[in-house]
Amino acid sequence: MNIDDNGVATIAKNEEIDVKRLTDAMASVVTLELLIPLKTGGEERSELRFDEPTGAHVESMTKVQPHKSGEIAMRIIGECCGLGPDEMKQLRSRDVMRLSQVFRYFLPDSPSGMF
Repeated sequence: MNIDDNGVATIAKNEEIDVKRLTDAMASVVTLELLIPLKTGGEERSELRFDEPTGAHVESMTKVQPHKSGEIAMRIIGECCGLGPDEMKQLRSRDVMRLSQVFRYFLPDSPSGMF
């Protein structure tokens, strides 16, 4: 994992997501190389840029009902990565789980049922 002076962390597909290191560096953006590239809009994407969630995302989490928490988390991850709902559904499960680790870095107090 590399973290530059601007707080942008880059994580290769063969690297573990080190939440402590992200926290210590106060990373504001995480670029995550996908294990399986995503085909979207006629192009192949091999990495996603996960921007820090906004206050609106935090607010939506406080209002979520427990049975909807996974759905809300997926929507927030998609919005932070510039992906729509259908594109999120195309991601492979291991990439979704890696993105969920980044989500938990940014929002560590999110309800445990989200991921």
